[in-house]
Amino acid sequence: MTFVISKVGIIFSRLIDRVTDLILLTQYFVQSNWKTLLTSLIGLIIALSVISESSLLLNSYRGEILQEVRAFGERGHLVGDLQIVVTKNKPTTQVTKWVDLQQFQDLVIQSLESTNYQKYLRFQCWHSGFGTFSLSYDNNTGGVPTENTTEEATGYISLRVPDNSLFNRAAGMIEGRFPENFTEIVMVKFIGDVDDWWGTSWQKAFPSGIKIGEQMKVSLSSEDSELKSNIITLTIVGIIEYNFISWDNPNPDFQSQLIYNYFGSSDRSHFFITSPSLLKDLYHEICPSSNKIGFYPHVQGRIFLDYSQFDGFNINHEISKFTQVQDTLTTNFYRAGFPLRLDDDFKYKLKEFKSITMMYGAMFYVFSVPVIAIALYLVIYSSGIIKRQKRKIIGILKTRGGSSWHIFVFLLGELALGIFLAIIGGIILGYLLTGLVVQSVDLLNFSGKTKTVIFSERTIHDLIVWGIVFAIGLQFLSIIRISRTTIIASVEPIDKRPPIWNRYYLDIWATGLGFIGMFLILFFFSIGPEQMPDIFYEVAPILLIPAPFLMFIGLIFLLSRLFPFLSRYLATFSWKISGGVAAFALKNIVRHKYSANRTVIVITLALTYSVFSGSFIHFFDINSKHLAYCNVGADISVSTSLNNTIRDFIQDLDGVQVVSGKAFGLIESTIPMFQFGFVDPKTFPLAAYFKETLYGISLPLTDLMNAIADNQSIILYEGNLHSNPDLKIGEFLRVIHSNDSAQEIVSLKIAGTFRYWPDFFISQRNNIEYTYYKAIGSLDLFESLKNQINLKDISTGYHISLESDAAPETIVSQINSITHTHSYSPKLDYQNYLKSFLRRFIVSILNSDLLICITIAVVSITMFAFFTYIERGKEIGVERALGMTRTQLGATFIIEGGIIMLFGIIIGVNIGLFYSTVVIRLFATTTDLFIIEYPIEFLLKLICGLFLATVTCILLPVYLATKKDISHILKSE
Repeated sequence: MTFVISKVGIIFSRLIDRVTDLILLTQYFVQSNWKTLLTSLIGLIIALSVISESSLLLNSYRGEILQEVRAFGERGHLVGDLQIVVTKNKPTTQVTKWVDLQQFQDLVIQSLESTNYQKYLRFQCWHSGFGTFSLSYDNNTGGVPTENTTEEATGYISLRVPDNSLFNRAAGMIEGRFPENFTEIVMVKFIGDVDDWWGTSWQKAFPSGIKIGEQMKVSLSSEDSELKSNIITLTIVGIIEYNFISWDNPNPDFQSQLIYNYFGSSDRSHFFITSPSLLKDLYHEICPSSNKIGFYPHVQGRIFLDYSQFDGFNINHEISKFTQVQDTLTTNFYRAGFPLRLDDDFKYKLKEFKSITMMYGAMFYVFSVPVIAIALYLVIYSSGIIKRQKRKIIGILKTRGGSSWHIFVFLLGELALGIFLAIIGGIILGYLLTGLVVQSVDLLNFSGKTKTVIFSERTIHDLIVWGIVFAIGLQFLSIIRISRTTIIASVEPIDKRPPIWNRYYLDIWATGLGFIGMFLILFFFSIGPEQMPDIFYEVAPILLIPAPFLMFIGLIFLLSRLFPFLSRYLATFSWKISGGVAAFALKNIVRHKYSANRTVIVITLALTYSVFSGSFIHFFDINSKHLAYCNVGADISVSTSLNNTIRDFIQDLDGVQVVSGKAFGLIESTIPMFQFGFVDPKTFPLAAYFKETLYGISLPLTDLMNAIADNQSIILYEGNLHSNPDLKIGEFLRVIHSNDSAQEIVSLKIAGTFRYWPDFFISQRNNIEYTYYKAIGSLDLFESLKNQINLKDISTGYHISLESDAAPETIVSQINSITHTHSYSPKLDYQNYLKSFLRRFIVSILNSDLLICITIAVVSITMFAFFTYIERGKEIGVERALGMTRTQLGATFIIEGGIIMLFGIIIGVNIGLFYSTVVIRLFATTTDLFIIEYPIEFLLKLICGLFLATVTCILLPVYLATKKDISHILKSE
């Protein structure tokens, strides 16, 4: 027994020794290889930070997404998160059972407690409604007045019995008093006009002049016309007034909010309430003895939930829990003998919130997948650069007796440590980046507003899973190959052959296939969907996905082929001319051409996507502004009469720059029909938003205004010239107006043409019907035509141009208060667009991707300089021994980085602009109003920032290279 225990102890001790040896050797391997380990982690950290950021961004914006979908506090056809309706299917006279509202409240509490959902309850409110009351008005006896002309009219009223909490809370808002006996009621009426016909009819039945003390006659209705109930007189002893809660009135007063909480979105503009204690007496007074005259009582309850208890990070659980509550409520009410119907808006909004958060998450990944791919390519690129360093260390371990299994364990340990560090780095970088970009309101402009960045368990889970997948997927096969490296192979150079994509011309194939696919896509789109052949719908799915990607990636890799040849030519040329530091730097690039080429590819990929993301947002901003103005052509448009008083008032407002008159009218003429717009030629070019170079206007606006300044000429729509070849610029157009007595002929000179004109003629096409002519003239011509021929559907107003810093909402309010009209401001609409949640969310995504791409570009340059410094240790010593100064040595590193960055910028910016144009063209919906404008200022800032960052980051390897002593370098390398 002792022998066995001793043997087990020896085996266990040896096992511990072996494990300890592996750990110590792994530690030695990592320590001797820490520089390469750290640099190989950079790309993985960046990729994981993007994944981390996706979750953190959604968490940070989750409250705004809830607000965007109006999950909380929406006022639609339901009020409350859950509405309970209990209805008696047959007429009943058992009033007392149905007015015991406390019983229904107790059933709700019991159901919530059994499902552990009571903490979600904010409050509940109930009321009972009883049948249909027939209401008789008698104008001759001083009854409630109506707008009907008959002496006696019959309508219907809704008599409701709320729970006591309404009476307790309504004490401060009722005019008059509460009912004290069964002949008294409180009237609840709507203030203002209602939108629906049902509410309008009730409002006519109960005009606004009703006062406290007026009376009405009430009887119960019956399906049997022979059965009659008693008629009693009810006195209005109190009035409660409220406003409808609608999209136009999202923030109602407390009184209206209280009425809606208890009674919901009433389908009538007026109704009446009494207390539960009075209803029984009221019913028996109307129907004292007959059980045949009944009514259909119903009870409605509304449950309002506490949203602070809502778990927005576990939507499926919330939906499931809420469904369980509904099922429990249904079961408990049926057991108590109350059949019910449940209507909820809450579960629907939960599902909508779930779908929208999924959509935003998908949107983030769609935009960020290229960034993740670039970061992972950086992992592959950095791994390729450091293979030589690893081989040297592995060769040393092999000579000391290390087996392939030992090397495999060492590399696997390094990988595990790398995954751990990458996850930590991804969390930190993602957190910092999210905190920065959630404040983004424009391209790299930040509002300074703080927003909480929230972590969730799913964020950590996703990082661990993707970190393992990326690390093992990119490194595992390489670990196996390197662990099998022989001692002889460990000292052989590995940078002799070009990359695999270069050897097999994969970039050329990808570029060719991508261009062919994009050509076919654009060709099919140019034909039009109605004329596309059937084969398109079979080929399109195959082309739409890979073609842009192949063209994008293939073109970058193809153009990067030029860099080794160009750098070799420039090095030879520079060396022949003058030599010097620049020529020496170019020679070093040529010697490390494949490493330099991979660096150029990483920079090009990063820059291409940066330019694309910047151009994408700039495109939508420019075209959203353009489309916001397209219906008006100025900062504000006000429809009002043309008179000097209004014009002078508008012109004197602070912030108003130019006021220009406008008019529109139709001429009733024989075919063709004329549609005329009239402007003030002296001020319209200044008030119009559109630039003179805007695509779609044939001549500059100033030339067109000068052409119609004679008050006899017009500008004709270009499509009219196409449809009528006889019309030419410079000739006269005869407008024939017919009336009952004679024909009036007016001759107008065609002084120019336009393809698009704001405010009057929207979304014109060249293929319009020939029967309609569209023309622009001066306001003086407008006055002249009014005196000569009959203009109909005349509308007049002003175009208003504002100063750049003017507040349009203030000016619109001032204009409306004087003109009593509704002014429209495209400038205000565009400001609201810039503040919209969807735009800010997309800008946040692209801003984060932009920052990551810039980081990748700068990191790749730094890595190239750092590894060339490591591999050129002996060369640096020889160069210093031959007389190269520290300044010249540092300059070579900076020049190398600058040349590589410059070439990457040239390719990246041009491919980015080209790719942006192709993709943006696919978003074009109309050729007349479509603008492609590149963010030149942004690109210049980006380029300058990259060069500054490049020089700053290369200073570290420059410092390391210049601080070493020459003799130490030559001895140790």
